[in-house]
Amino acid sequence: MTKHMNIDYNTYPYPHAVVDGAISMDAGQQLYAFADSIPEDTISFKRGGEQQDNMAMHNNSQGNNAMHDIFHMEVYTAFEKVSRLFDDHDSNNYRWSHALTETNRNNGNFLHPHTDDPEVIRERQKTMKDGSPDPSILKALLYIPHLRTQYPHYGTKIYLDEDRSSFLKEIEFVSCRLFMWKTQSNSWHGTDFVNGLPERRFFYTGEYLKLESERFPPGVRNG
Repeated sequence: MTKHMNIDYNTYPYPHAVVDGAISMDAGQQLYAFADSIPEDTISFKRGGEQQDNMAMHNNSQGNNAMHDIFHMEVYTAFEKVSRLFDDHDSNNYRWSHALTETNRNNGNFLHPHTDDPEVIRERQKTMKDGSPDPSILKALLYIPHLRTQYPHYGTKIYLDEDRSSFLKEIEFVSCRLFMWKTQSNSWHGTDFVNGLPERRFFYTGEYLKLESERFPPGVRNG
């Protein structure tokens, strides 16, 4: 893993960190090539019959598990290292679950602001009674773009509330950039692909889960 992370940690409007150099550039480019080798048309972006905004790339018809032999654990190590910035870090009871993920380019131009508030999700799970794991208390996105391609409006946007007019800033889609945040009632975030998605959009999703809940997310609503 790279030894020179550039870390910007903020508490406004909710605790979050933006980390450049979370993994090495070489790792980032090899992960991009690995993801790009999985044909987009082999990935099913459906879950429960409904189109998903993003999907873990192991959900493909070729049987590729989308787990890079060399760099998968480098990503995990980066997630674990950055999560120590947060008060919620608890390596005795929580662990990162992470998966290489792709955005559905045929499912609209934006993901509405949402919070992933664990309390709201727990209440929803009580109603559904589907045995879902306890929701994550931290989430993370590690961007995996091509090094020499520009990706305007591909990043994750932070909002002050559920209205898109409350936009505060964009975490730009830059190679090896890690965006991590605490999920809570005001952790509003989403995407707005102003010019559509002419290029594929790869990233690692991370969820900080209780050990008994550890899993690879089959479908994710992260930006």
